[in-house]
Amino acid sequence: MATSASRRLEDEVTCSICIEHLNDPRVLPCLHSFCRHCLEELAVHSEGRGKLVCPLCKAEFQISPADVPSLKVNFMINSILSVLPLLTSEDSKKKPACESCDSGEPAQGRCNECDHFVCEQCISAHKRFRPVQHHTILSFDEIKSGKLLAMSKASFCTKHKGEKLKLFCESCKEVICRDCTVVDHKNHDYLFTSEKVIAREKKEILGRAKKVASKLTDIEQAMALVEEAQQHLEENKRATRRDLDAFIDKQIGTLEKMRSDLKEGIESACQKHEKQLTAQRE
Repeated sequence: MATSASRRLEDEVTCSICIEHLNDPRVLPCLHSFCRHCLEELAVHSEGRGKLVCPLCKAEFQISPADVPSLKVNFMINSILSVLPLLTSEDSKKKPACESCDSGEPAQGRCNECDHFVCEQCISAHKRFRPVQHHTILSFDEIKSGKLLAMSKASFCTKHKGEKLKLFCESCKEVICRDCTVVDHKNHDYLFTSEKVIAREKKEILGRAKKVASKLTDIEQAMALVEEAQQHLEENKRATRRDLDAFIDKQIGTLEKMRSDLKEGIESACQKHEKQLTAQRE
């Protein structure tokens, strides 16, 4: 029988487009993941609209079929897929071989950062070797309890595989990982993402949001005034056209009456003159 942890993991690794396990999962800018081939097909069908719409949150992005391969790979999903068989009733008691060495020894856990199953000796090596001492190694019991799923909610660096975003770069105002400090953010000022830093940045973001909201209100009011002015302009245009039509119709009526009167006058004068000529002949 599947455990609650396995059911949660199944939900995490299921593509909402094809309803199958995610295959080569790619992450959209909205952070939702889908199979690469599903996104490519979605992008093809979206070319007519010009925008790809996320099936989950309906966010729109300018992504063509050629852009899909360059989207970030969801390594955490791949990690979950690799441990999922351990949570099924058939394979839950089987342990995979160590992936960090060639000993063939059964693994006793999984390194979250290395993304490998590790045997007892490799676990000991992790504890001794300083560059990997900070790595998180989960036992199979922890994996079965759903701890890997909880860790999958953590933020990982998209540039450096397996590295958590633990630092905040003061110079660039963005969250970075340890490796970023020696590459793109060398010699920058940075702090650990403590609650104090998070609270400070949250306060700053909220302050900016209020300013944006205030400007948005001003813009909405200005747009309302413009719309009102457009309505008045349209009403004035219709009224002016009505007045013009009425004036022209009146002038036309006057001219038509003048033409009729002149014709009658001409006809009357001609008849009178014709009578005079007839009388002279007699």
